Amino acid sequence: MAETISITQKRGDTWAGWSQVEILVNDEALDLTGAAILMQFRRSHTSPEVAKEFSTGNGITITAPTEGKFSVAPAILDMVASTYVFDVQLTLASGRVLTPISGTFTLTPDVSR
Repeated sequence: MAETISITQKRGDTWAGWSQVEILVNDEALDLTGAAILMQFRRSHTSPEVAKEFSTGNGITITAPTEGKFSVAPAILDMVASTYVFDVQLTLASGRVLTPISGTFTLTPDVSR
């Protein structure tokens, strides 16, 4: 179920977001009814500072809860050019917490400002 990904893009450009993410557990859609989803970017796993955050209702939309589907809206990631770690954490209605997606997000320097 857990997936690790790596994304690279230019600092200040609009990140396309994810139009549809489907969460499966044992090849079955995870019911996201009543769930809260949180996606955070940090400079390191231990950094107390959150560089960017998306959450349910703030850039994240659960699009088909019983099918385990959600989206993350496009956004300009106007952070310092660097490599960030991120993850997507789900808190289900039952209180169960899962982190199905994590990885690195590298923002490369841009020239035009």
